[in-house]
Amino acid sequence: MYLDKSKATSLLVKGIIVTVIGSIMAILNFLFMLAVIYDGELGFIIAFLIFMLIGVGLIVLGVRNLVFHGTLTQLESIFCNDADGSVSLDELVKTRGAFFEGRVMRAVRKNYFQHLTYDNKNRVFELSDRVRGMSDYKTRFIGKNCPNCGAPLKIRKGTVTICEQCGGKVVS
Repeated sequence: MYLDKSKATSLLVKGIIVTVIGSIMAILNFLFMLAVIYDGELGFIIAFLIFMLIGVGLIVLGVRNLVFHGTLTQLESIFCNDADGSVSLDELVKTRGAFFEGRVMRAVRKNYFQHLTYDNKNRVFELSDRVRGMSDYKTRFIGKNCPNCGAPLKIRKGTVTICEQCGGKVVS
């Protein structure tokens, strides 16, 4: 797993909460504004319009977070299913659309992913172990199944790792 689950979950919860609060705020302000329009007090109408705009802004912000969370889960799936340990940003943009690049770079900038480096020159994501002092991030990963439980694994050639599912030792 490359996605930082706690950050992604926090983003999802914030998106839902902000969207719900914004929706409630906009609906209540709209109803109160209708009541005030009936009475004809202009000062209250302006105040309610401002609060309704804030509510709509919160809805937009919440939905933006929810869409970004969807992008994170798409990227997680792409990275986990990649066979050779590198994913081209140009290929992602080609298959997912131009807006996807901004979302991907936002995810990288905000460190939503672990064990991932971005080669800006070649526009390629490399799945790495983030070992300090490791100079060659280009060492390729191989896909392998755990001999004990059959869980799919991605490990570096010539290394030993522990299966996250069953704790068994896997040698590549």
